Amino acid sequence: MTDPQQDGQAAQLTPAARALVALWGYDLHDQDADFARRFRFLTTMVAVRAGALREIGRVVREGSPVVILETADSSVVSFIEDPQLGPVEVELLDVIVQVFGAE
Repeated sequence: MTDPQQDGQAAQLTPAARALVALWGYDLHDQDADFARRFRFLTTMVAVRAGALREIGRVVREGSPVVILETADSSVVSFIEDPQLGPVEVELLDVIVQVFGAE
């Protein structure tokens, strides 16, 4: 996944949300792989809801489900592993979007 700060995508979030994402990004290296994967996926999907990224497809790559994304201006394509959170994914995203003010 590309760095949203470099692509200008973070401008879609409130200043408080940008600060929180930056802080959490530094803490991920101490987390287990499953937590980090789920966190990256959820924050990426918040960026999709905010319009900073667009989901353009889903595939299986090296045995894992992957979401294919592009920036709003179609300049960067990236992939993020889908941890397949199931029905709870929509509920989690609704809460996160509400907290971040991303919609």
